Amino acid sequence: MIGLCVLGIFLYLQVRAWGTFDWRTFLGETSGAEVFPFAIAVVLIYASYFVLTARWQVFLRPLRRSSVASLFSPTVIGFTGLVILGRPGELIRPYLIARGQKVSFASQMAMWFVERVLDLSACALLIAISLLADPDLSKVPYVGKIRTATWIVVAAVLVAAGVAFLLRRKAPVATTWIRNVCYRLADKFNWTSAHEVEAFARELVTLPALLKVTTLSLLLWSLNALACWEIIRAYPEPLRHFGISAGVVVMGFSILGSVIQLPAVGGGSQLATVAALIHVFHTPKELAVSCGISLWLVTFASIVPLGLILGHREGLSLSRLSRESGDTTLQSAPAPAATE
Repeated sequence: MIGLCVLGIFLYLQVRAWGTFDWRTFLGETSGAEVFPFAIAVVLIYASYFVLTARWQVFLRPLRRSSVASLFSPTVIGFTGLVILGRPGELIRPYLIARGQKVSFASQMAMWFVERVLDLSACALLIAISLLADPDLSKVPYVGKIRTATWIVVAAVLVAAGVAFLLRRKAPVATTWIRNVCYRLADKFNWTSAHEVEAFARELVTLPALLKVTTLSLLLWSLNALACWEIIRAYPEPLRHFGISAGVVVMGFSILGSVIQLPAVGGGSQLATVAALIHVFHTPKELAVSCGISLWLVTFASIVPLGLILGHREGLSLSRLSRESGDTTLQSAPAPAATE
């Protein structure tokens, strides 16, 4: 309820800043959207969760031989917690996987961090390719700044990958230093966790593993970009003939805005998407607001029904899982299951 109130305040201030906002036009544009592209987008989003789970399986391989089926449920429940609880729910997925696969929570948080880097890299690369492939994007406002920021991210990732390869031979020394620091920060962070993190890092910087996770990351965000494009094209003109490259750029704004994730209502993603559609692609305000809300509902919130069903089947409480996962950050092993 607090999140809904905050989002309402943001929308009120934005509408007031515009001066005029035709609610009849907003409802008309919303009702004029086609349904079939939304169905395609939902299928693409659900397919992306299977790809995301397969990538985590590659991460986990140095520690445990797991299956996509065993990782899919905690993945879906974890993202459901993220949507409903906001950023505090981010830890639920690593916590559930650590508990289910009997590995340390620290190793799963290391994988979570690498996942975030891969996601940022894949999105930046797709945006860079879109800017190069579509000459029409050179005419939109702020394209120079978008291009500069994108290439900075790509360059930073390439440098980080090179440093990782150079440090691979020094992994035992680095692990010893990390372990000593962790001992000072948390008495219960023992060698087992550090050893698992080291094993994951050693495996990740091998060429086969990098090729697998890179391919899966690009496939994951390509599916998300196609879903965004389908949603945008579902609306009347001027969005009906929106280009796929422009859809990738809108997806980038949505991801950037998702850093501010209010419980149950999102917030940042919708506002960033609406701003991009209005200021970059000159979309009417009413149409941009409707499209921004739809993008969040499909790309972020559409997984919630399945996550709630799976969580209910396993007797899990998202709020308790969130608290326990936070407590587990200073422990070497996960706590028992939370049930209601």
